[in-house]
Amino acid sequence: MRAAIAKTQRDLATVGAELSSGRLDNIGRTLGGGVGAAFDFRAAAANANAYAQNCQNAGDSLSAAQAAMGSITSVAQSLQQSLTQGMSGSSAPSALQTQAQQALSLIAGQLNASYAGAAIFGGANTGRAPVADYTQASGASARAATAAAFSAAFGVAQGAAGSSSITGAAMQSFLTGPFAALFSGSSWNANWSSADNGGVNVATGDGQTTNVALSANNTAFRDIMQAAAMVADTGISTLNADARSAVLQQASTLLGSGLGALAQLQSAVGSTQAQLSTQYTAQTTNANFLKAQTGKLENADPAQLSSSLALLTTQLELSYSLTNRISKLSLVNFI
Repeated sequence: MRAAIAKTQRDLATVGAELSSGRLDNIGRTLGGGVGAAFDFRAAAANANAYAQNCQNAGDSLSAAQAAMGSITSVAQSLQQSLTQGMSGSSAPSALQTQAQQALSLIAGQLNASYAGAAIFGGANTGRAPVADYTQASGASARAATAAAFSAAFGVAQGAAGSSSITGAAMQSFLTGPFAALFSGSSWNANWSSADNGGVNVATGDGQTTNVALSANNTAFRDIMQAAAMVADTGISTLNADARSAVLQQASTLLGSGLGALAQLQSAVGSTQAQLSTQYTAQTTNANFLKAQTGKLENADPAQLSSSLALLTTQLELSYSLTNRISKLSLVNFI
């Protein structure tokens, strides 16, 4: 009798645990050879969820990138509008210079944005802010390079009284030659950017990856920063009208090309976002399907468990009752 009671108690405990968790208490014992399929479904669902999470994280990072590029677009458009006014004489050179300096700082801030601790525009080098702020300490090397190039070309410093004799043609040659060289090749990497051009591949499915890398080295950003830098740091307030006009026209041209390239980049990022969204939906759907298949194998039947619970409870109560009656039996009752 004691053994029967102990077994009923164990069975009750098992049924109670299955009712509480909703899953079979001992999957291996219950499913037998089918347990392998349950484990396979569970592992596949975990992989699908991981892929979906990758897609969501990458998509969120690209959304932050789009916001940053939108801000850079606004800054560049505002500067371009001011340059147009400056060429017509309705904006003071000093005001343009100040706006360009502010633009450089704002653009650097956007390009140094991060998501989840990773530099968004660092390319494969996501561990550090990629761009030097020309107006701050980090931009000292870039400012020194500009000053050296200007002095080598004209024999005077930016803003010096002697700069008023620089001709428009000489300034144009400087801007498209030595100054432009500061924004390409080793000069760019040494003075402006630590970004990498390598890819960052995100696993979005079995054997599927999506490259989500963005680099501050993109031509769009270089052109826009080059335009802002030439307005900010060629001493336009002390240049004569022809030389100043050369600066403003070249800067406006660079802003136009930079904005065009930036629009193309935003479009490309949008396509990647759409791809990630599609992959996210597919992986989420797959994960839910696999979870349902796992549930068919591992989930307990609530109705059956309720019935078993009632039956086992009745059996245990009957066993207790019989045990109590037996314990009260005495030989006296049979004499």
